[in-house]
Amino acid sequence: MQIQKTFRYGLLFLAIATHQAHARDAKQSIGSSGAQQFIATQSVKPESRLDLFRWELLSQWPIGFPDLEAAKRWYGADNFYPQDFTVDEHRGLAFINYGPNKDPNALGQLVVVRRWPEGQYVSSFAVGKSAGWLWVEHQRGRTLLVKRLGGRGMGKWDISELPPNLTLVDPAERYDGKLTDAFVYGTYRDGVATINGFSDTSGNKRQLTFFRKFDENFTGRGAVRFSRDQMGSLGPDGKDLPHVQGFQDAGEYYFLTVGAIYKPPGPSTAGQAMGIRTINKAGQTISEGLMMPDRFLDVLKRQGIMSNRIEGEGAWVSKNGTPYSLWVNLWNLPGTDQSGLLVFRHFSGSGIDFSDAALPK
Repeated sequence: MQIQKTFRYGLLFLAIATHQAHARDAKQSIGSSGAQQFIATQSVKPESRLDLFRWELLSQWPIGFPDLEAAKRWYGADNFYPQDFTVDEHRGLAFINYGPNKDPNALGQLVVVRRWPEGQYVSSFAVGKSAGWLWVEHQRGRTLLVKRLGGRGMGKWDISELPPNLTLVDPAERYDGKLTDAFVYGTYRDGVATINGFSDTSGNKRQLTFFRKFDENFTGRGAVRFSRDQMGSLGPDGKDLPHVQGFQDAGEYYFLTVGAIYKPPGPSTAGQAMGIRTINKAGQTISEGLMMPDRFLDVLKRQGIMSNRIEGEGAWVSKNGTPYSLWVNLWNLPGTDQSGLLVFRHFSGSGIDFSDAALPK
């Protein structure tokens, strides 16, 4: 279905939290370790249409990292590309999943660790034949990195102490055969994992519309459905729909980032629209702010940020309900050891106004 040219205002906004969204930063404190400690609050939500287009540029991270060349030799790869991220708030660490363009040594995904939110490089380690999205859990005194393991399993890697640099780490816990199919999106909050599979119960292959819920041991705890218009598709029939690139449980709603790769000066189509979307727990769209990618890059350019592409590579929501998103804006250019990744904070009440890039009303 061709995306409608008229912008959907989504006037069914979630009820305003009793505190103002932009006041959430006053609820942060600094622990003895120096990491930011967050006090759990209600979900942070858009308070107006403008909030959907006002993105606060929190940080710019290098797309490369100091151990990149060593990692290429170790893997036998020519390059790596970021694919999703998550944050350990207790220690102030971000974990970015990097996929190699080839992996003859079967090391699997590389996890790059940076300080949150500044982005200073810490280390990298491999997690074997894993894929998909990732999150951090704190259980029984341990810090665990959770990812898909193999085709239909889940794994938990103990990162209570960061692994030695450029080492292959085995999962501390395996949950084989727990998934009906390989998943694309996974999110975790308050003891509940919500995980997508390529297939739903009616056999619609490669649709992203069916999500199962699991507890911490990956025992089934229900399901939720979304529409094809909300999620897009991995198949050729989904090229006319904006593709979801980030999916996170924000407490009272799901926070989605939208935006498959766009490279200027190529034609900018409705199917390449990018932005954010919120969906309630019953699967109904609350609000969305979609933009044409070429005009999004024009706004960045006016801010002095040059780009040779734009692509969403994941989202994350803090314990206090604040959404963040990660975007690739530079690739394979000299100087991308200093730039290439944009980290945005959403619904903060301030930031860059991207409303000029909104889809036509």
